[in-house]
Formats: sequence, C-alpha cells, structure tokens
Amino acid sequence: MVNSGHEVTLVTRDLNGTSALFPPHTVRCLPAPIQMPAGHRSIPNPVTLAQLAWNLVFHNEDQSADSIRSWRDIFRLVEPDLLIADFGLMSLAVAKSLGVPSVRIGNGYLCPPSGDSPALFDLFLEEQLDKEALDDIEKASRCIISAIGKALCKVGLKRQPSWRDLLLPVERTVLITIPALDPYQNQRENDATYLGFWDRCGGRDAVWSGTAEIKAFAYLKPFAGLKSLLTELTSCNVATALVIDGDANLEPSIQTTHPIQLQDGMVDISTLTKECRFAICNGNHGTVCRLLTAGIPILSAPLFLEHRITSAAVHRYGCGLSIRPNTPGNYYAAVSRICSDEKYRANANQFASENRHYGEGAYERAIAQLETFLGHQSGDAFH
Repeated sequence: MVNSGHEVTLVTRDLNGTSALFPPHTVRCLPAPIQMPAGHRSIPNPVTLAQLAWNLVFHNEDQSADSIRSWRDIFRLVEPDLLIADFGLMSLAVAKSLGVPSVRIGNGYLCPPSGDSPALFDLFLEEQLDKEALDDIEKASRCIISAIGKALCKVGLKRQPSWRDLLLPVERTVLITIPALDPYQNQRENDATYLGFWDRCGGRDAVWSGTAEIKAFAYLKPFAGLKSLLTELTSCNVATALVIDGDANLEPSIQTTHPIQLQDGMVDISTLTKECRFAICNGNHGTVCRLLTAGIPILSAPLFLEHRITSAAVHRYGCGLSIRPNTPGNYYAAVSRICSDEKYRANANQFASENRHYGEGAYERAIAQLETFLGHQSGDAFH
C-alpha cells in the first residue's frame, strides 16, 4: 500500500515486533488499546463471537467505554479515509459511529456472513451444545450488546442496536482464503470477495536425513502427543523434515532419531512437491492453503476450534486425515494409512488444479479491491 502511494497507520498489539518489520518513515505504528484487567476469567474454548468478545472484556461497560475512547482518539489522530480490520470488534464499531468506511479482512472463520445471530460456531462442531450451554451463550450475547451499547452512549457515539450492526458494520468483506476452505461459503451474500491467500512467504528448501523412501514435512506447535507422533513416524520409516512453532523441549533421543530432521528456520512449501509424500500440521489455515494448492495431502492434529474446522474441510475433500492430538493410540494407523493410500495424493492434486490460481497475486488483488471500493483512481492516495 505504501508503494502504491497510500499513507498507512498500523494499530497493533505487538508494537515493538511490528515496527521492526518496516523501514523507517514508511508505516506509522500505534499501540492497540487492549486492556485485560487482573482476575478476568475467560471462557475456555469459546464457540461464538459473543464469547470471544467476552474474553476481550467487552461485557464490562467501563472497560468498553475506555476502549471506545482510545479508538476514538486514534481516529481523531489519523483521520483515516478507510479502516481495514480483521477481528477488531471495537475499532469497527467506533468507525461506524464516526462515519469512517471500513473493510473487514480475514480468512473466513472470524468474518461471519450477514445475520443477526452472534455466529454460532457449534454448526462446525462434532458435538451438539445442550440447552444450558445455549442459554449461557445467549446470555453472554445480550450482556455484550448491552455493555457496548451503553458504553457508546456514555462516550457520546451512536449506539449499536444488534449483533448485525456490531459484527458487520463494514461496507465490504475481503477474504484471504479459498472458497473451499471458507466455513461460511454457502451463506455468503454478494458483499464478500475472495482474494486467495498471501503468496509471499519465502523460506528454505526442506532437508531430510537418511534414505527412507517416504518423506514427510511437519510444521507443528508443541502438544502433548508430539513425541508419540514423531515416534510413530519413525516406526513407519518416514523421513520427516520438522519445523516446530515454539519450544517443544524435545528429548535428545527424539532430536537425533535418524528419520527426524529439525529444520533451521522456515521451509518454502512450494519446494516440497517433488519429494514430499504428505505433510503434517495442526490445521492452521495458511499452511493448509499452501499445502493443498501444492498437491500435498495432509495429516492434521488440530489443537483449536479453527484448526478443527479447517481440518474437517481437508477430510471432506478427501485430501487427508485428522488425528486427535491427545490420543496417541490412533497415531500409527493414521500414519500408515496416509503413507500407503494413493487416493489422498490424487485428491490433493485435483484440489490443487482447481484452486492453485488463488495463490497468485493476492496482494495485488487486495490493493485493487481497496482502491476500487473507495473510488480512487490510480495514483490518488488515501489514509
């Protein structure tokens, strides 16, 4: 956007880390007004946007009012022509109250379609929620709406009367995903655009050790069954190029096991196509997009609800299998099956042929969408 002549201010909760990404005097970075009071009790494993908002303390009228004031001050400082936000509930609500056009950008999971419900995620869960759980969700929803509405009035801004106005105050939704991996694909109206996924990630070539015929790539966060999974890969004589997202504290015996090769940095997924039989990940969206559009089947170990939703899509298209991260007894069968059954590779290749184009030019399409939305001609800058 800067290279296209626009003035960009980035509001981020990781101010130091984000500022270091940009050359001096290119992107102004401001701290996001995030307030997490001591003793706040979050809802574990939230299944609705209302519960996510509860975990951000938006059920507290005073906390919401403080957040609204902070966002109002940021808007007064920046005087933006356009707000681009991902999940930002409060920034979007304040933008609407101030008359600032806004675009929501995200991978689909946190960009719900139009509607008046707080976007129940239980539609994608294996188990159904009981009446007590549903009543608790509805209570949380009413509490959030009431608190934010009163907070907006307290600060002197227009009150948001419903979830539709609070969660969907945007003029346009821009989706960084593939339609096949959007959980709301069949519920979208014409207010959403699919850009594909970010395609400039880089990384090094994968390095495998040993002479095993089957080679796999693994990109995993630490979880309780990780060592057992690596052990089963070794038992199946799978040479694995392993990237750990975080400190896994692997035992020296695991680190030095012949078929397991820890990678020195990130791996360029586009280079895996010739040697890699399958990949293992937690079901994170960006990694799944890149793997499937490279024609690589996936064995997923989902840790969070978003992982489970994405992994379910992989299974639905016949492009891989899922394992429960904390049930090691089932690992061997899953590894053996994805190693031996060629249908997963065939289905992944078919998926790639139908969706590979979504991995090209997403940045350029994003800029074009934003400029078209604002009615700007090429060369006209916006803030």
